[in-house]
Amino acid sequence: MKGNFAMISALPGCAIGLVVALGMSYVDWRHNPAGIFHIEHGTDWGTVLDTAISWFLPVAFVATALSIAVLSWRARPER
Repeated sequence: MKGNFAMISALPGCAIGLVVALGMSYVDWRHNPAGIFHIEHGTDWGTVLDTAISWFLPVAFVATALSIAVLSWRARPER
């Protein structure tokens, strides 16, 4: 269990980060503030990727930390 603890904690954190990053990138692309995501000729995929990464990293980090806390609390020995 100890060897897999980090992986078990990282999976939900990364999944939540991915869902939030994809959702927020779509919302930003759809609303297109200041025309930075797309114009009539196409999409600026670099800006979309930057937005996705800027959402993924902090959300995945916090979600993984919370997952570690919850799993640690659940795995504590009963007294």
